[in-house]
Order: sequence, then structure tokens, then C-alpha cells
Amino acid sequence: MRAVTLLLIFFGLGFLHPAYTRAQESTDTVTSPDSVVEQGSPLPPVYAVLGLGYGMRSDGCVLCESPEEDSSFSVYLGVVRPLGKGFGVGLDVNLWRRGRPGTPGPLDPEGVPEPIPLSNTLANLSVSFSYDYWQLFVHAGAGLAFGSQDLEMENPEGAIIIHTASGLGPGFTAGAGITIPVASMVSLAFYGNLNVGHYDMVSPQGLTERSAKHQYLELGVGVGMR
Repeated sequence: MRAVTLLLIFFGLGFLHPAYTRAQESTDTVTSPDSVVEQGSPLPPVYAVLGLGYGMRSDGCVLCESPEEDSSFSVYLGVVRPLGKGFGVGLDVNLWRRGRPGTPGPLDPEGVPEPIPLSNTLANLSVSFSYDYWQLFVHAGAGLAFGSQDLEMENPEGAIIIHTASGLGPGFTAGAGITIPVASMVSLAFYGNLNVGHYDMVSPQGLTERSAKHQYLELGVGVGMR
């Protein structure tokens, strides 16, 4: 019994030895999930805004056949990767589309002529730089702009045909807004963007308009997610 008691005391003192204690603390530090998280440097999250707005053109729209074609709904998607100290870089996608009925065309099954739908589409894709302070943000960028316009034309037989003129060229986007947090990773975003594009409008019949331009201001509301 005395030998067993001495052995237990020996091993107990071994567990309390400073060398063992430091080794155990070192092992705990290496294997502890909390310490791994603390030692890591997680990258800042990507922030995205998807919104619906109302865009108003101010370029005159030379090819528009009606003055009512200068405003319509628009869609905005912005993705930002923070760089630190409020700065960020990302992509902005803006899409504006206006539809209207054209000249009545073929008869429907009931004998009523159906108007051919016409559309006018504007779009911008920009690489943009942004800065945010508190809940406010501003951004500006450049990239590509696209424009498309359906046009009516009468052929020699007197029938109305539709041809589409479109163009692709340089574009610019700038805007600002404010975000209102509603959850840990979700916020409401109120924004305003100015979108500009320059290009030649070309159709299957040839050059339709040289040095065409679109410019529209959109005001909208969206959902931001981080």
C-alpha cells in the first residue's frame, strides 16, 4: 500500500510540474477553435444591392416616336467589395426599358388587329469605386453602355415592318444613397443614379443615328445584403 501511495503522489506532482503546465497550455492554444478564429484575419464581406426604380431620360431620344417614351421603370444591381477605410470597388448594372404598342398589325382570331409591341432598352455595365460613411454611400464608374430601339417602317407594299436599331459604346454611372439596417445582414437602400451612354445606332438597314446618346436619372429603393 505504501508503494502505491508513493506512485500516486509521484504522478500527481508530475501533472503539476510547470513544464507540463506550459506544454498543456500550448497544446490548448493550438487546438482551441476560439484561438484559431482570433488569429485569423477574415476578409471583409461583399455587399450587394438589388433595387427597382423609376428612370427619367433627359437626352431627347431622337429615335423615340412619342414624347411619352422618356420615362419608365428601371432595375439596378450593385456589388461592392470593401477595400478598407470606407472605400470599395465593384460592379454596377443598370437596366431601363420602355414598351409601347405599335401600329395595329395582323388580325387576331376574333378579327381585331393586334398592335405589334415595341420596346426601347438602355443599359449600363460599369466598374465603379465607392465610398461609404456611416449609412451614406457614393459611387462612380465607367464601362459599357447599350441602347436598343424598335422602329416602324413602311415597305413598298404599304405594310408596316419592324426593325431594331442598337448600339454599344462607352458608358458612365454615378450615384449616391442611404441604407437603413433592418436585420443583421439585410438593409433597405434608397438610391439615385445618373447613367450616360454614347454609341452609334445601327439596324439591318444600315446606320440609323450616329453619335447617339442616352442619359437618364433613376430614383429607387432596394434590398441590401451582406
